[in-house]
Amino acid sequence: MTSLHQLYPGTFAPYPSDVSELDTSEWRWTQWLGADSTAMVRRPDGTILIFCGDTFTTSVPSGYAFDGASFTNNSLLYAIGGRFGVEYANGTGLFDSPGTNLFGSPNPYLPGILSPGGFRWGQGAFVDIGTDGRVHLMATEYEGSIFTSYTAVNLREYVINQDLTIQSSALVPGLAPQTLTSVSALVTWGHAVIVDYSTNYTYIFGTYQVPLDGNRVVVCRRSIAFGSLPGNVPYFWTGSTWSADMQNVVALGPTPGNSLSVIQHPAGGWLMTSCRKGLFSNKIAAWYSITPNGTWTDLGDIYTIPSEFTGQYNYGGLSYITDNNKLRLMYNLNGTTAQIRADYRRYGIRWVEVEIPKKP
Repeated sequence: MTSLHQLYPGTFAPYPSDVSELDTSEWRWTQWLGADSTAMVRRPDGTILIFCGDTFTTSVPSGYAFDGASFTNNSLLYAIGGRFGVEYANGTGLFDSPGTNLFGSPNPYLPGILSPGGFRWGQGAFVDIGTDGRVHLMATEYEGSIFTSYTAVNLREYVINQDLTIQSSALVPGLAPQTLTSVSALVTWGHAVIVDYSTNYTYIFGTYQVPLDGNRVVVCRRSIAFGSLPGNVPYFWTGSTWSADMQNVVALGPTPGNSLSVIQHPAGGWLMTSCRKGLFSNKIAAWYSITPNGTWTDLGDIYTIPSEFTGQYNYGGLSYITDNNKLRLMYNLNGTTAQIRADYRRYGIRWVEVEIPKKP
């Protein structure tokens, strides 16, 4: 894969620290539109990595139109060294190929590990500061096609080097998707991952879907004594204790959308952010808890996504704390395929900065 030191000159707009500049569409004026953000992590050097579920690619746009736009899956957007960029695992360099279709060439950033027709969905990521200092990304593996039907089958952990190449990947034992008989719903894991060095545990959040009413968040934990997650056996929070049986896991209370963040609150404890309920919501909400297993308190809606065009829908609501102690939120702006091809500004990640919600 192309390293970050081989970026094409003049391709990227400067990376601004001010959110009003960050949220402009000018930096997206190029051959790709990374969007459908599923995980975001900030490395100690300030680099922001954003794992995108969906990506439109094309030749150079004509005005705001994407002529001959195609669609691929699982790109990685990054802001590093004052520049924005995107990586594909095509092995030939950035922007060499506009992509073809969802399961075609080039391969997505996450390598093709399943049988043909399968795909991977990035979930949560964290920096393992206590051991290798690398980014660890969780991704759910599916069999089937998003155009027909698909089934979640595995959770895999990717260890990512500083140059964004993948050092290793391994299935995470004990956290394969599983149907909870108590609610007749499938739990998938890795939507957010946090490391609590004060307790020496890594906490991995999962969700199960409630039709038309968002997801329900569940959590398990592992020892971080060996650094890498696949080396440990998970225990699941039952509401009162930790159990080795996933069937005993219970929902924590928050009702997020299809992606969520869990980050440290500056005043202590943990902050969860996401679009509230449903898949296409215009409300980003926050929840707070002293410990990862709860009790989680609903802090209310912290941002309302503005309407920019007819038929717009949104999801996401990932977050991180900035250097000036603000909460920066990232959400996804979307429209129909025809709308996106006609005007690429109707697709992609957007940013807003709000005050950090106070702990209750």
